[in-house]
Amino acid sequence: MEAGEFAFDAPVWTWSTSVFPSNEAQTYVLPVKKDVRRRKRLAEVDVVRVRMTLAE
Repeated sequence: MEAGEFAFDAPVWTWSTSVFPSNEAQTYVLPVKKDVRRRKRLAEVDVVRVRMTLAE
């Protein structure tokens, strides 16, 4: 698996970040910046839906 850069769009906000492979979990990890989590009042246990688009 390779890391990739994506733009994420939620109904109220948009930001750019990267996803990273997790061989241990056999999936990708989407880090959400602390500032984004704080502004949107997201907790570690919250489930969010995101739409990903490749960054150009």
